[in-house]
Amino acid sequence: MPYQINKGRNGYRLFNLHKKEYVKVWYHSKQSAINAGKNFMRYRKEIPKVEGNRIINIKKKSIY
Repeated sequence: MPYQINKGRNGYRLFNLHKKEYVKVWYHSKQSAINAGKNFMRYRKEIPKVEGNRIINIKKKSIY
């Protein structure tokens, strides 16, 4: 699931682009929000890539 990093009044938040809702946790730095988003994606066996304020999934090419 791809995420977008948004800055708010208390820090940074991750916005889930598929569910259209925020993750409940506020992060103190942008880098900690990026690392958390990458870990969320790795848990789902996706390959994360950071592009600007978004963390997107890289599609694997099939060999068949």
